[in-house]
Amino acid sequence: MKEISKERFEALTESAKVLEKDGHGDKVLLLPDDRVCKIFRCKRTISSAKLYPYAQRFADNAAKLKEIGIVSVDVEDVYRVEGMYRDVVFYKLLEGETLRKVIAQEGGGAALAEKFIEYIVELHDKGVYFRSLHFGNVLVLPNGEFGLIDVSDMKIGSKSLGLLKRVRNFRAILRYEEDKGFIEKFGVKKFLDRYISVSDLSENMFYTVLKMQKKHPAVKLLS
Repeated sequence: MKEISKERFEALTESAKVLEKDGHGDKVLLLPDDRVCKIFRCKRTISSAKLYPYAQRFADNAAKLKEIGIVSVDVEDVYRVEGMYRDVVFYKLLEGETLRKVIAQEGGGAALAEKFIEYIVELHDKGVYFRSLHFGNVLVLPNGEFGLIDVSDMKIGSKSLGLLKRVRNFRAILRYEEDKGFIEKFGVKKFLDRYISVSDLSENMFYTVLKMQKKHPAVKLLS
């Protein structure tokens, strides 16, 4: 990871539009040249992020996704900003709207739900365990396909996901009320059954593993 001075970073982002921020400051900036700057706060305590910074994970995961045929962002640079306790990633803006925004603006029907289910299966079959797999991190691209953003919280294995990880990953999908509402409208059981069918999994084994995780949001929704 390269280093950049605070002054140089501020010059690069001087005219940027803030797309996302939290209590610690700006998180995502849109630059005038249609590049995006994603900002990661560096924790001062000892953690795994010290050894493998989230900014570098983001860049590595984006590259791995491209290798396995999953559309994601095209990272240009990864920097540590001197004196700011911040790491930053610069990447080209990926055109599209988040799945959450598309549903809110246009409504969501069975066809969109079916397509999203097939996309989840594709990710899992290709070994992608995306802990932040929610509708705000999935883009609907201009061609109607899906792409992934904010990909630091992810592991990509060389084999398809096992059943336990597949079931666990639905926690993220059902974590947010606005996303959960769309799935409830489609039908939670129908949503999971369709996933099982497309994945060619054992329905009995899937629901056995699911019911063992009593705090899983799907368990509550199905009861």
